[in-house]
Amino acid sequence: MKGEYGNLGFESENVFHAGGVWKIPVGYGRHFVPSKGLLDTLVGGWNMTGIVTYQSGQAVTVGCTVSTTSSGGCYALPNKGLQYNNAKTLQHWLNSAAYTNPAAAVSVGQTDFAPFGSEPAQAFGPSFHRGDLGVEKLFHLPGENTFEFRAEAFNITNHPNFGQPGTLTPNNAAFASITSTRDAPSDARELQFALKFFFGSGGQF
Repeated sequence: MKGEYGNLGFESENVFHAGGVWKIPVGYGRHFVPSKGLLDTLVGGWNMTGIVTYQSGQAVTVGCTVSTTSSGGCYALPNKGLQYNNAKTLQHWLNSAAYTNPAAAVSVGQTDFAPFGSEPAQAFGPSFHRGDLGVEKLFHLPGENTFEFRAEAFNITNHPNFGQPGTLTPNNAAFASITSTRDAPSDARELQFALKFFFGSGGQF
């Protein structure tokens, strides 16, 4: 079992999430232009919200091209310094020349587990990152009523996040090729708009 220890298939070694709200200090109830009126309507009442996500790639396991034991299976031996040489493309995310088969078993009952190869999950797929942005404009009406316009963009940079490489046997022409995106079908930029009316005490925020 010790030889089966490795990175989890859904693991990301590095994960960063950040979110925030910027209440721009201009408009009714704020530092600049703190009163209702035409100037507040034109330049005041703006808020911005944002979320940034980064996750490093998830683990993948490269198998042997031929079995080195009878129905035992094995994992290819990686040259960790060469795994990504001239690679990290959609056609070949990994360098097939960086993987070799372990030596075959030579006797029944041998206690040397080398024929089973390396640990699983020897490499990592593409990273994931995206940014979401929202913009709000508040219109302060007579009394304590407020009208809000909001525009939001998800994956604002329209950056594609690619899925895991497949065909993970090095003797295949399609070795470590990527044919999908990670967050399909919602991976493209999405825009949405909203209007909201607040009654009563929602006047200053």
